[in-house]
Amino acid sequence: MSRSDDLKQLVANHQRRLQKLKEQQALGGVSTDPRILLEIEDVQEEIKNLRLELVELEEKEKESSDNTIPKIYHNLPQPDYEQFVGRQDELRQIYRLLRPHPKSRHFVITIDGIGGIGKSTLTLEVADSYRRNYDQLPEDERFEAIIWTSAKQTSLTADGIVSRPQSLNTLDDIYRAISITLERNDITRARSEEQHELVRYALAQQRTLLIVDNLETVDDDRVMAFISEVPDPTKVIVTTRHRLNIAYPIRLQGMTEAEALALIEDETQRHGLVLSEDEARQLNRRTGGVPLAIVWSVAQIGRGYNVETVLSRLGKPTHDIARFCFEGAVERIRHKEPYILLMALTLFSTGASREGLGYVADLPELDRDDGLIELERLSLINKVGNRFQMLPLTLLYSKAELDTQGKKLKESLRNRWVEYWLNFLREQGQKYENLELIRQEVDNILSAMDWCLTKGWYDRFIDFLEKMNFYLLATGDWSSWSKYLTQGSEIATNLNRDFDQANFYMWLSSMRYYQDELEEAEEFVEKAIHIYKLHQNKSELALAWRRLGSIQMKRGEFASARENLEKALTLAQEAENKRYISRIQRQLAKLDMEEGQYDSAKARLNQARELREQETELSSGLTYIYRLLGQVSFKQQDYLSARKYFAQSLEMGQRISSQHDIAEAKQGLAELDLAVGEVDRAKKLIFEAIESLTKLGMKGELRKAEKLLGQIQTQLNE
Repeated sequence: MSRSDDLKQLVANHQRRLQKLKEQQALGGVSTDPRILLEIEDVQEEIKNLRLELVELEEKEKESSDNTIPKIYHNLPQPDYEQFVGRQDELRQIYRLLRPHPKSRHFVITIDGIGGIGKSTLTLEVADSYRRNYDQLPEDERFEAIIWTSAKQTSLTADGIVSRPQSLNTLDDIYRAISITLERNDITRARSEEQHELVRYALAQQRTLLIVDNLETVDDDRVMAFISEVPDPTKVIVTTRHRLNIAYPIRLQGMTEAEALALIEDETQRHGLVLSEDEARQLNRRTGGVPLAIVWSVAQIGRGYNVETVLSRLGKPTHDIARFCFEGAVERIRHKEPYILLMALTLFSTGASREGLGYVADLPELDRDDGLIELERLSLINKVGNRFQMLPLTLLYSKAELDTQGKKLKESLRNRWVEYWLNFLREQGQKYENLELIRQEVDNILSAMDWCLTKGWYDRFIDFLEKMNFYLLATGDWSSWSKYLTQGSEIATNLNRDFDQANFYMWLSSMRYYQDELEEAEEFVEKAIHIYKLHQNKSELALAWRRLGSIQMKRGEFASARENLEKALTLAQEAENKRYISRIQRQLAKLDMEEGQYDSAKARLNQARELREQETELSSGLTYIYRLLGQVSFKQQDYLSARKYFAQSLEMGQRISSQHDIAEAKQGLAELDLAVGEVDRAKKLIFEAIESLTKLGMKGELRKAEKLLGQIQTQLNE
């Protein structure tokens, strides 16, 4: 029984006592014993105090409950409605089908119907309700992960079916969404032939709801096979215009009259409008209960068009609805600053910042801000936080509008759009503290890279790739990294840009090195060395020899490794490249450690640290140096210094959000704790390290961590 229940019971007991005392008082009349009167006062005071305590406790419990938000893995988009209206029968049916086995034996549900009928909105409401109501649901009916993927590229608009950006094209895109949402970087890092089993394993670890929106626009046949074989306890919702034989189908028709009128009422209140009952019924009839047509028709009335005008336009064929709804609003801004901003926004994949739109539209700050205010007023764009976005229907119309413009405007916007992202990457540089800024814009940047590829802007593509290499490496998106590096290498070869080609070989070598694919890593670095020799570039040649030495060290070929690392150090010193000298010295220090030369290793590491700290106080390189210093101190049984260095490595790894560095620092601390007898703490740390290394797919480091875990378990068993 909780404390609040105890208090309620005490209040009830005192109330019964009070009732008995009052009965005694009534029997005594005027000669009531004074002691009874005093006791009545005491009981009344106690009841009052208990009630005050109960109110305070319930408020605290409510506050605690409100602040308790369960951890749910999800990537759900924000709903574009304030309140979901209608579709109650369909909701109940879907919730019943999504119950766990054996309560429901269906694991794939399709929601089908014509475009604009509300398939995506209904699915989002279902998914978001599981997120919102997590605590209220029975434990076996909760979803711990909700993953949204969308292939939507068309919608029902004024001129029929028009195009919109398609974020899901292949099974690889679904794998990427699963990897990001479940925080499983090992999936994107894995080779394509390994990803299928990794995805199945990741889905099976928790009750997962996977949503594939607009399946009919996906051309990859593997997607259907994947959906039909998802592992238990995964459930799948597919929205499509065509029914699937493998699924339980739910077909959406136009909303019932009651639902449509409720939606009209909800939208008119949101816009501060009043429609007569007759006008609302006419609007319902003209739209046929299609939700998008209702929402956008009311929005047009809110912009100032009279009801008769909107109803008149709705009398046209259904495929004309969106054109007439948007046409009036766009005509108001045509050939003005807001129009240029609207066209600029169509180029952004995931919304745009104020600065980005102003740059692409080439507008002064005041004109830019006035134009954005006007677009918001006309409901053509939405401001979400500090970013501007368009609803899909608006975006489709705007893209069609842009396609009708002259070549000059389109080329100008596209050129400035590409320039903006290149400048953005130049400003961020290769700094860990700026990774989150790039992460927020990565879809826009990759879209610009893909555009450059499509249009043959190869020089700009290579420029992009050289700047995005750091981000793709640091964040573990190795699938994209590998794809773009391969494309960049081919382009550089065709353009006879051999120095760029050498850089791509080096980055491909790094990737294979981290994946323990040492043969391929060596092949790539040898190609790079050949080209750097032709250019007599000492700095890059130094880095290439360092990579070759690192590969040889990993194989245990210490003599060859030292020869190449010493060669690399000489070149870096001749080039006076402090950063490269630091990198090579720490690798030589690691080799010294392998050969038991701990004093030499410590001296090299201190030199590397001094050089690196002159450039920056925040880097993965420094994190690595601190970790190696910790390992040297540990080997020399200087446990106090070892703990200090491992702690520094962990702290910096956390500051730059480098999961690999964090895991290895924890591994070092675990080994230290085991040595000093703190076995329980060592076990906790090594479990955390293994979890991270597993997600990252770092096979070699994982083997070391698992060996240490075995030693810890042995110590515990003794």
